[in-house]
This record gives sequence, structure tokens and C-alpha cells, in this order.
Amino acid sequence: MEAAGVGALIAGKLFSVIVPLIFLCLTTWMAWKIMVKAGFPGYFGLFNITGIIPGIGWIVWIILLWVFAFIQWPRDAANAPRVAYQPPGSLPPHGLPPLPPGPVAPQALPSPPQQLPAPAASGWILSGVLPGGAPLHFAFDESRPTLTVGAPAAPADLTIIDASVGAPHARLHVLPGRLGLEDLGTPGGTWIDGAQLRPSDGTREITNSRELRFGSVALSLARA
Repeated sequence: MEAAGVGALIAGKLFSVIVPLIFLCLTTWMAWKIMVKAGFPGYFGLFNITGIIPGIGWIVWIILLWVFAFIQWPRDAANAPRVAYQPPGSLPPHGLPPLPPGPVAPQALPSPPQQLPAPAASGWILSGVLPGGAPLHFAFDESRPTLTVGAPAAPADLTIIDASVGAPHARLHVLPGRLGLEDLGTPGGTWIDGAQLRPSDGTREITNSRELRFGSVALSLARA
């Protein structure tokens, strides 16, 4: 390693002497040729050669040596002291900052809402006019599964005072959101929207029907 260092030092010294000499000789010779071509006498050309041109050459050479002396070499980076990298905003040496204090005990959930009341039973309305002009109005809900329609001669839930209405005349079947009708075989007859309902037809749904007729008494059906 020491022999290699001494050899490199000697080569550097020789390089620093030989190269300027070669550069001086070349610049002197080229400057002399230029002066001769321009027609100047030899002594004037010699003055310019030995004064101006070599001086400029040496200035350029010194600038090159300065640049090469102070540029960053790979060996300089290898010998530079190593510093641990810390990214911006890194943690302080003592560790993480303390967390803000949390609740001592988990918060209790709010009490459940009160149970909603059951929806009220939907109702139905039968309304119309007797043949003599007296108004009729029946309102009932879904609390009872069956209702009887008839004349006062027999107990009925919906009483119609008319000779064409039997005792009993018909039976209403009440279901959640639905309504059915059954004829009980009286001479006056039962009609649903103009179509006669016979006892042999059984119970027919009238949820979406508009008009019911018991004997000669017509009643309109609607939701309450």
C-alpha cells in the first residue's frame, strides 16, 4: 500500500510538470505561427508568445487544478462521518408523547326506548239511506271476528229496519285489513257491487268492494 501511494505521488508530480510543459510548447508554437502569418516581426511575436499567451494558459491550468482539488470525490464521501438519519417530525428521544386521559369507566348505554303501543285496529264504515229516507251509518273495527247484519226481529250487530232485510240476513267476517261477507239465505238477497251473493257461494272477500245491498237497502263500504 505504501509503495502504491509513493508511486501515485511521483506520477502526480510528473503529470503536473510534463503537461504544463507540453501545453506551453504547443501554445508557443501556435502563437508564433499566427504572428508569422499576420506579418509581425519575430521579436514582437516572441514578446507576445512569452508574455500573453503562456500567461493565459497558466490561468486556465490553475482554474482546472482548483476545480479538481475541491470537487467531491467518492473517497471523501466514504471517509465522511456518518450521522443517523432522522426524518422530519421524528419522535423525541424520550419516546411517544403521553396519551390524553380517557374515561375511567365505559359509559353506560342509554336505556332502551319504551315499547311502542300496538297500532289501533283499523275500522270500516257502512253508510246509506233507508227507502223511507232515514240515514244509516255503521262503524266497526277489527276487534270482533264476525258481525251479524239483520232486522230487529232477531239479535244483530248491525240492525237495518226494513221489510226486505231478514233476521238474520248476512254475516260479516272481519280479519286484519280484510273483510268478508256471507249470505244467510234470506228471501231479500245480498248483492256485492251489483252481483248477487248466494248462500252456496260461501264467504266472499269484499275488502275492495264499493257497495253492499241487503234486500232493498244499499250501503257504501269504506275504510274508517
